[in-house]
Amino acid sequence: MGASPLIGFLELDGGARTLEFCGPTLATRLGQTCVSLTEVLPWTAVRTLCASLPLQQSPALQAGLLDPDALTIATVHDRSLQIEAPLLKVLCSVVGGPAMQTTRHLDELVMLLAHGVSPGSASIYARALRRPGLVTLFERFVPVNEELISTVPTTERFFEDIFTGNLPAVISALAAGVDISVDGPKIFDGDVGCCLWSPLSAAASASGRRLHGPIIAALLMLARADCNRPCTGPCGLTPLMHGARSGSAELCALLVRAGADVRPRHAGTRCTALEMGTKVTEHAIRAERDVRAATALAAASRASVAKSGKNRAMRPNLKALANLFSPQEPSTGKGRRKAR
Repeated sequence: MGASPLIGFLELDGGARTLEFCGPTLATRLGQTCVSLTEVLPWTAVRTLCASLPLQQSPALQAGLLDPDALTIATVHDRSLQIEAPLLKVLCSVVGGPAMQTTRHLDELVMLLAHGVSPGSASIYARALRRPGLVTLFERFVPVNEELISTVPTTERFFEDIFTGNLPAVISALAAGVDISVDGPKIFDGDVGCCLWSPLSAAASASGRRLHGPIIAALLMLARADCNRPCTGPCGLTPLMHGARSGSAELCALLVRAGADVRPRHAGTRCTALEMGTKVTEHAIRAERDVRAATALAAASRASVAKSGKNRAMRPNLKALANLFSPQEPSTGKGRRKAR
């Protein structure tokens, strides 16, 4: 069967079954990429159909980089950064959860918005995390208040907010478009001042004494800060080394979960992050590294099984085909062994 009957069915269906089967994310892509479905599945139709479908209970989420409960507590006194709990939970899963589950979480996000859950300040978070597609989605429901987005702060002010754990100011700076790779002041914390702070290294160092340090570090990583980038200078200090020296096991686990390499060594002491912290940080790094390795091994195993199954399905059984099309001689029973 060609594609024409399928497209004809989708056109007659009016989009309802298509949306229910594919989900809003894929249905929207179909409406944008297929000329025949442009009139059937425009965004307005997808939004209306989503509102008519029942909400499904969200399954248990895997640990990501951004904890919605911690973020809610951290912004409880700042109304400009508050989001309704169900929406914040799904948003954190979209931006910081496993990549293979992103489409499912996006579908859930659209369903919540279509059912009237206010996006609140979600657009500000989307801007801060450099997700223009999410910004467009949220602003289709509620336009962002431009007054809530500040101007880009100076480098000195940005690093001061990181070191003091000023979470609202850091989120505003990220939403305004501050450079997440900018070099900061000289490092004198365990260093002689030959290296310069990066924003992520500053957040890692502050995590041992600032409650919101790990959240700031998670936001920076989700905004595409490189978790393996050493500070500018000859020593090769990585964010994970700073996190280990700060004594924050939570921050060390976040960095390794994001892909931080444990193997780099300090140019002077030749120590890795495992040797630069406490027993608690060492245990957190090893545990998260083992989880990451097991997850990667399981994913590789699934991919190998899927590939081998696909190859088997595509490979014809030549012996079976030969037996099928060759004339069958009557069996005489000769040459068979007697059953014992």
